[in-house]
Amino acid sequence: MHRKGLEIHEKLGNLEDMAIAYSNLAVVLQKRGDLDGAEQLHRKAVEISEQVGSLVGLATNYNNLGNVLAKRGNLADAEEIYRKALHFAERIGSPELIASFSQQLKQDEH
Repeated sequence: MHRKGLEIHEKLGNLEDMAIAYSNLAVVLQKRGDLDGAEQLHRKAVEISEQVGSLVGLATNYNNLGNVLAKRGNLADAEEIYRKALHFAERIGSPELIASFSQQLKQDEH
């Protein structure tokens, strides 16, 4: 269903919803163990979020990308990406995202 949604958003040229669809697909791939595919789609979601200037999208998509990198054991890169997610959460001013992303950084340090 996420692929069908992505196809529709691509036809409509709805970039922000395309980023969400890429991210949702990436989460599915990650749960299936396809970390390469998940990383690729999360990076595409980040790229689109940058293109449209979506701070919420950047915060969320960087965080999701960090999760994939951490799952791989690539903790240095995951930390860098989590810090980017936290940066955008701070720019948004979302206490919930700031707390969540800060917690992930603390977990990543251990």
